Amino acid sequence: MCPAPPGEITCALATIPAYTAGVRTARIPAPGYLRAAVDEVTLPIQWQGSVGVEAGVDVRVLSTRPDPLPNSTLLLGQWAPDLAHRLAHDLARSITERSGQRSPATVTYLPDQGRYEITHPAPISDTDAAAVARYIRITRLRANLAALDPVADADCAVGLAAELHVLESYSRRVPFTDDRTVR
Repeated sequence: MCPAPPGEITCALATIPAYTAGVRTARIPAPGYLRAAVDEVTLPIQWQGSVGVEAGVDVRVLSTRPDPLPNSTLLLGQWAPDLAHRLAHDLARSITERSGQRSPATVTYLPDQGRYEITHPAPISDTDAAAVARYIRITRLRANLAALDPVADADCAVGLAAELHVLESYSRRVPFTDDRTVR
């Protein structure tokens, strides 16, 4: 049996209350094209430099993923204000281009924090997307089951519990009798 992909493991752990907080604070690497975009943009700007100018504006890139998959943060350090502005906007353009226009990056300046934040959606695999969809369905089923009256809604509860069992079996590799019963 093949090991479960990281997204599947993340989603399975996120459904367990004891692990939820840890899953949300986990760190995973930024997308591969991000490093190339950073090198492409920062190297020329570093050569122009700000010799003798005090750096003071932080620049970071946030690669977002659907909940519960963790986001990635890439810190680019402190830059002189004019260089930080240029770096953030040039990097956003490069990220968008290198992602094949699939991941449009936006720049936000947070003056109270002295920071430029470049945000873009990180691509996820089809397997991870399916795991996220199952995670959402599992959490909704659990909420519905908790709201049902065990006596008055017994028939409905049995059906929801069967669907929940099937969905949980994807990540837990729990054998189930008949997956055709729940569609």
